[in-house]
Amino acid sequence: MLKIKIYRNNSHELATDFDMGDIEFDFSNQIVTSCGNPRYSNMIFLSISELIDGLLKIYSGAKQFEFVAIDSSFIINFKASKKGIDVSHNKKSYGPVSLFNILNAIASAISDFFSDPLNNLQPDGPAYKDFNFSHKNLLMTLQTLKDFPKS
Repeated sequence: MLKIKIYRNNSHELATDFDMGDIEFDFSNQIVTSCGNPRYSNMIFLSISELIDGLLKIYSGAKQFEFVAIDSSFIINFKASKKGIDVSHNKKSYGPVSLFNILNAIASAISDFFSDPLNNLQPDGPAYKDFNFSHKNLLMTLQTLKDFPKS
């Protein structure tokens, strides 16, 4: 089961649009993370939006997506196959994982992340609209996949 965690570097302060942070993917105890390497730390709100938008392109028919975290050297590749989504990072492969499970793990990570009120963006900030637009699209896609699963 895939689990994703989102971290913000200045978690003891109010969130700002361009906060740096980290993303961690746990593929059944095989960890892919931006944590621990300063080159991999990224603009977390913009990066999560980019991750969602890229994966939704796969849902819409794209064959692959290279996620490059914003202001970072952290890269994960997602490639559609008949069995699901093959995920790779630093020449190691993980999966296949169903697109639904990836999207659901992101939605759960966002929910957990925002359970801390300090992580909420100010509604007048430049990243707020982009993040919320991506998040709403994610939730709508998940609902569609639940209502009309592909066979």
